[in-house]
Amino acid sequence: MQFGLYDSQFGRTCLAFDEDSLYAVLFVASKEEAVNELKRRFHLYDIEENIADAKKIGDEIFVNGNLSRQLKLIGTPFQQSVWKALLEIPEGETKTYAQIAESIGRPKAYRAVGSAIGANHLAYLVPCHRVLRTDGGIGGYHWGVKIKEMILQNEVKGKNLSKR
Repeated sequence: MQFGLYDSQFGRTCLAFDEDSLYAVLFVASKEEAVNELKRRFHLYDIEENIADAKKIGDEIFVNGNLSRQLKLIGTPFQQSVWKALLEIPEGETKTYAQIAESIGRPKAYRAVGSAIGANHLAYLVPCHRVLRTDGGIGGYHWGVKIKEMILQNEVKGKNLSKR
């Protein structure tokens, strides 16, 4: 697995990938944090830095919106079902944890849904930021509420612009 840091509009981003797949999009403060997070999440993989390809992939995601690699969803079957439900939430829209639990056929598992969302390693692309508390509150975000709010504001802004 290769990785590199990319400065996105939402902050420093660690991208982990191979020639065909994207394994992770993680918001990090430093290269050291990125390496530690990758080792924790993908301990079975050797990692090596590839700054040039990380720049290309970052531009695909955050500038062009056209990723050429497939998303590699590595998790339990329950986590994968949650992440696939997140992929169904349209840009600029939100759902609640309870709605996600209902959509995967586990209506009482909203806390487990929250845990699965927190384990998402493809932030931004598997849009865990689009999930809010039932009372409409922003809720938590593994990468910090500030980043979650920035991404949501960017999506709403982009959606409003596309309606003109």
